[in-house]
Amino acid sequence: SLTYQINPHFLYNTLQTIEAIAEVRDTPEVQTIATSLAQMFRYNLKPENFVPLSDELAHLEAYFSIERIRFRNQITFATDLAPELFSLPVPKFVLQPIVENAIFSGIEPSGRFGLIQIHAFAKDGVFYVTVRDNGVGISPENIQKLLTDTSRITKSNMSGIGLPNVDRRLKLVYGEDYGI
Repeated sequence: SLTYQINPHFLYNTLQTIEAIAEVRDTPEVQTIATSLAQMFRYNLKPENFVPLSDELAHLEAYFSIERIRFRNQITFATDLAPELFSLPVPKFVLQPIVENAIFSGIEPSGRFGLIQIHAFAKDGVFYVTVRDNGVGISPENIQKLLTDTSRITKSNMSGIGLPNVDRRLKLVYGEDYGI
């Protein structure tokens, strides 16, 4: 929807202006946020539905650079992936909503230093990606409820839409046996 609501050229120019002012005024955090946000918008506006895993991870790193600043470096992001997996095509924009949920529903409520770990591997012809955090945790029953009970989502309250959206998109692409 951003494609139709915002003129991307104007948006990028504005973010570049913010970045330039931040550089002149020696505010590296603002510079990082402007650069990362521009990268995220460029990625989201790409017309492709599938991207190499490396592109999805680069998008995630841009998102995470903003969250690191927001959480005053009290959160860490680590990946464990075999290099041969970087070129595998994945549906665009599937990892960031999962990581965002891990931060805001897992780590932030815990009140302690946060760690997000992404691990990817292939087994028996199936590609798996796991996202783990050291937050408060969630039961399998609550995960299932979160993915299936969308009655709490309204026009005025869009929270909780990310994980069900990712799960549904994965199921539509790969079949009902797959998803979150």
